[in-house]
Amino acid sequence: MRIGFLFLVLSLVACGSDESPANFSADTGRDFGADLSVLSDAGMDAQADAADAADVEVLPPQPWSVMEPGYYRVGYRSGFEVTYDAVGEPGRTFEFVVWYPTLDKDGLEAKYYNVFRRPGVQRDASLAITEPAPILIFSHGNSSFAEQSYYMTEFFASHGFVVVALNHTGNTFKDTQGAIDLTSGAFRPQDITALLDRLESWPADDVLKPVISDKIVLSGHSFGGYTTLASSGAGFDVDYAEAYCGMHPDEDFCEILAADGVGDLFRGGLGDDRIKVAIPQAPGGFLVFQDKVSEIKIPTMLMTSLLDQTLPAVEEGDPIWNAMEGPHMRVALLRGGHFTYSNMCELFGAAVLDDGCSDQFVPFLTASQIIDAYSLAFARKHLLGDTSNDALLDGTDQPWPTEVGLDWKTQ
Repeated sequence: MRIGFLFLVLSLVACGSDESPANFSADTGRDFGADLSVLSDAGMDAQADAADAADVEVLPPQPWSVMEPGYYRVGYRSGFEVTYDAVGEPGRTFEFVVWYPTLDKDGLEAKYYNVFRRPGVQRDASLAITEPAPILIFSHGNSSFAEQSYYMTEFFASHGFVVVALNHTGNTFKDTQGAIDLTSGAFRPQDITALLDRLESWPADDVLKPVISDKIVLSGHSFGGYTTLASSGAGFDVDYAEAYCGMHPDEDFCEILAADGVGDLFRGGLGDDRIKVAIPQAPGGFLVFQDKVSEIKIPTMLMTSLLDQTLPAVEEGDPIWNAMEGPHMRVALLRGGHFTYSNMCELFGAAVLDDGCSDQFVPFLTASQIIDAYSLAFARKHLLGDTSNDALLDGTDQPWPTEVGLDWKTQ
């Protein structure tokens, strides 16, 4: 089974030494190396383009085009940690990583998940900005890791954002080796609130302190999409979910409600009003949200895929969108799959993962450009008041008419 092989590969890679990361190959003939430079031929050379752009003597005035990487190079730091008392898990600890704009041309190569080398991204680089910057927080999918969608996190950093992504303890690949553990649904939104607390109390002697701001956009893929909705103010119809689970006890999502105190936690809501903009990607969770997803009041761009097999739009994206009320936008990838919103297809290919990775789906380079452009345009408009991309956001300008479907809600 290909998916099982994927989990075995990741397991072995995760256990490799820091100095000599392992390399693996499958019977597909494709290398599964720890060196992510192999991805450049698959369209992941965008950051190299950004690095070339940073060679200009004077950076052009912002805003820069959302259709390509910004003029900053990308710095990366890891090893940050938060410990807090979560409902259901006192003393809960998670780690997070940070990307940020730099102009450094040479430095230590970043290593994602402490395993995968990322040429062109510099570890512990100097900071190119001194003023408070908008912040993107990213929440990974089930059994994944903070850097899973680095095409997006690097892109935002190249445009001057500080980007923070966390490893949700108990639901990373190291924790579950690919298994579905939905009990994390009770902890993930609590992690986001604890992370926001950490940003507010950033150490005064740390170089990033001056650029931490209250301009927060939250995004996440799959389970991270659920997390984005919950942390952005979606209510929980606990009575409906409990009644449903009473009749369907084997439903995977019912695992969330089994933990002590979760019902009361959900009834109180998990939204955090420090989040100003939400961009959920291929989210799930309608079973527990129901019509109370309408309680999200901040500008939200729901991103879904028409060909999603893991969380089909007809079961998740469509009812979530139908229940939403407010200044929201929907971007649907007409040939997108579930993993289109991550770098997993580029890492492992269709022979190991489908649902976004085979030839029937939109090519990754095109998909990543679409996701990045709409996400950055939406975030800049609602965080910074930038109207330069209104034609893209209102559909007047449609660069990908055969790949993208758009919809809007004003109330």
